Amino acid sequence: MQLNVEVIDDRAVLPKYAHEGDACFDISVIIDHDMAPMVMEEGADLLNKTLPIRENSAGMKWVELAPHQSCVFHTGWKCGTDNGYVLLLFPRSSTGIKKSLMLSNTTGVIDTATYRGEILVSITNFGTKTRKIYDRDRIAQGMLLPVLPVQINTVASLNNTARGAGGIGSSGDK
Repeated sequence: MQLNVEVIDDRAVLPKYAHEGDACFDISVIIDHDMAPMVMEEGADLLNKTLPIRENSAGMKWVELAPHQSCVFHTGWKCGTDNGYVLLLFPRSSTGIKKSLMLSNTTGVIDTATYRGEILVSITNFGTKTRKIYDRDRIAQGMLLPVLPVQINTVASLNNTARGAGGIGSSGDK
């Protein structure tokens, strides 16, 4: 299985597995004055507003994501595969557990056989504290999976099962 990556910005950090045998590879973001995260506001145009870039005397750049604020971050790369694959994006465990950050759409689904735009990562601060996100931070992880074509059929009724229509909580509390 191959993921072809096109670097569109020299500052991009290529996706990389942290350890041999990991299921997902890490995805880093670019934060710079010309690659500022785009603020997501309900009902607003995504490209209208960006977060201010902060920078210290050593040149380290970051942005501050306020509680309940969402932003779209640049990665500086595009990717593609043959037909039959999907790239799924998830938050890294430290992103959610330690920083109270999550992907805004919970799981990113990239149709790698057809989509040719930059890979963007949308992050929401679901915590109560403002969080700093630094240039080149690894805030997401990706998993490339094969996708089987599915034929969708309309039927008069489904077969009966032991579970039936038992939904949320139907298997008990413990």
